[in-house]
Amino acid sequence: MLVDVSKSEEEVLNSLRSSVKYSEKNFLEAHDTLSLEIRRVVESAKIYILDNYEKVADYSDLSLMLKCGNHEGTIYIGKKTDPEVSENTSGLIRRMLQELKDSTIQVSTFNKAVYDWTDGDFSIVLNEVSYNWIDSHSIINIADYIEKNLDNEDKVL
Repeated sequence: MLVDVSKSEEEVLNSLRSSVKYSEKNFLEAHDTLSLEIRRVVESAKIYILDNYEKVADYSDLSLMLKCGNHEGTIYIGKKTDPEVSENTSGLIRRMLQELKDSTIQVSTFNKAVYDWTDGDFSIVLNEVSYNWIDSHSIINIADYIEKNLDNEDKVL
């Protein structure tokens, strides 16, 4: 949770104490309810992707920090651009930015989306590479990308 550091500790704590979630208590039930709702949103996003990914022609602007079950670590998906650095930027920062650029994958084709209805796993194929069991945050970002692109196409028509 982000906290407004311009306020004193007591102001921040009192603000939280006056919230509905604090006064209603029942924290476990509230947490479980919100977690269930988030799972429903993610499941809906999976089906939205499955139903609409082929309708978007250009995925080159898709940006994700993708986590999946068949690749190690975080996979950076986004536009391949040269990092903008000033003359004062240290060599270490320059190398880090270059490494990030080199490891970033720009999507040229979204080949396939697969929903495993038996367990809810979701996988995608980008640029002919499979990314199995992708994370919820990436699913939401892909659905959002598709939604915005389809909305933009509708506005143009």
